[in-house]
Amino acid sequence: MSTADRIADELRQLPPEVQSEVLDFVEFLKHRRSRREEKQFSSFSLTNAMRGISEEPELYSTDDIQGPIT
Repeated sequence: MSTADRIADELRQLPPEVQSEVLDFVEFLKHRRSRREEKQFSSFSLTNAMRGISEEPELYSTDDIQGPIT
């Protein structure tokens, strides 16, 4: 018997209000996992985006950024 089948069997034995709590908990777990995956992807994306940036030549000097003094 799979884990999902065992959970379904146990769930059927619970009163409806407790079944609702179990559903809320399952949704919470899914949301938490989704957030973790988003954070991991975001970190991975930023790491890849920044790879090699310190080795690129500077395009502007400090004088270019400051602009003319008026």
